[in-house]
Amino acid sequence: MLVKQLYSFDVPAEKMGNFVKWCAETAKPFFEKFPEIKSIHYNQTIVGKPAFVKEVIFSDLNGFNSMVQKVLSDPKAQKVMGEFYSYVVNLESKLVMEIV
Repeated sequence: MLVKQLYSFDVPAEKMGNFVKWCAETAKPFFEKFPEIKSIHYNQTIVGKPAFVKEVIFSDLNGFNSMVQKVLSDPKAQKVMGEFYSYVVNLESKLVMEIV
């Protein structure tokens, strides 16, 4: 059963270009190396303020829990997560499980 971690957040206009480049060149390639992560996507809303949705898909809850432990103990993962937090404001996160 797939587990998804969904983030919604805004990126200030002055950080937008750097954020998009960072997603493509740093974050996505880094996290796609972990076997627990099935896929990771960064999406921007089409209308309104510069809002984004980040979706991280895990094969199951055990994969999610394993990844959390890796992020907590891996200095490189902590660095990448710190960079993410330096770009975003109004961050919300939800963990959801696929039911059908």
